[in-house]
Amino acid sequence: MRVARVLMVGALIAGGVALLAPAASGSVPAVSKQCKSLQSLDTKLEAALASTTSNYDSGSISNLSKSFKKAAKTAPKAIKSAMNAIASVASDVASSGNATAAVATLKKDAAKVGPAVLTWSSYLSHNCAATTTPSS
Repeated sequence: MRVARVLMVGALIAGGVALLAPAASGSVPAVSKQCKSLQSLDTKLEAALASTTSNYDSGSISNLSKSFKKAAKTAPKAIKSAMNAIASVASDVASSGNATAAVATLKKDAAKVGPAVLTWSSYLSHNCAATTTPSS
């Protein structure tokens, strides 16, 4: 159970870092509609991961899976596979039935979801991170 918690905490940290990491340029880029959608999914992913250990809600996790699967259809090629992997694991977790089984499912699918979450976070940090310019 400790391994699953460590995995989930790592995924949460990776997602949070991805959203907070500044982009290379010093200007404030306009956040695209696609990035807003991806950032919304990232927020849902973080909430679902947090709820898996504390307040298991299969409905929310199932909705997350459906959202990722739907968004993957129009996602950039670089993250389409990662989004489908996250959707697949979320579906498995949602159908696991309870928090203990959900953690076991996450542990079983760690090799699949770990790289997917890293790809996802990396994409967001490089392509969708909002930046601010320092005031002089």
